[in-house]
Amino acid sequence: MGDISKFKELLEEYFVVKNKPEPGNKQSHINEIKNYIYNFLNPDFEREPGVIPIDSKVLKEFFSEVDKFEVEYMKSVGFTQAELSDIRSGLALVCATEFTRKFERYILLDTDFKNILIEYQSRLSSGEAFSGASSKKKKRSKSKKHKFKKTKRNYKGTNRNSKRKTNKSNKRRNNKRKYKRSKSKK
Repeated sequence: MGDISKFKELLEEYFVVKNKPEPGNKQSHINEIKNYIYNFLNPDFEREPGVIPIDSKVLKEFFSEVDKFEVEYMKSVGFTQAELSDIRSGLALVCATEFTRKFERYILLDTDFKNILIEYQSRLSSGEAFSGASSKKKKRSKSKKHKFKKTKRNYKGTNRNSKRKTNKSNKRRNNKRKYKRSKSKK
């Protein structure tokens, strides 16, 4: 029904709009976001006839989970609502990402999206997200070895060059000596 990145973007926008300090017509914007998120939610969850999506139980319960997580996350990480409402800080996206990673009330989600989310979470928990980090470590260790070899080569090369320079200067000295000797004999 939808993909994870769109879901996270909508949650990020929700956190930003909800926490904006200035009053105004933000409730209509919040309702608009909630209506988009409704497409990710279970349409069969305790249906009540004649209830519009914004008043549905599934939407209320889902956003109850979202709001609970937001409060807990703000306390644990230690940032304010004003910081969360600043889109440039990236905190709203981090909060949305963490919520997506830890969300487990799958009954509230549409079946297709639930399967996508479970797969996403299992990839994160199995370490697929961390395999990138381990490959970076491998790359770093290889690059260090590579740099070490280069420096070793450069060192050897420098030794050779210095020996060559020494040999040349020795030849010059010897030639000068020979030249002086030959002059002195005459």
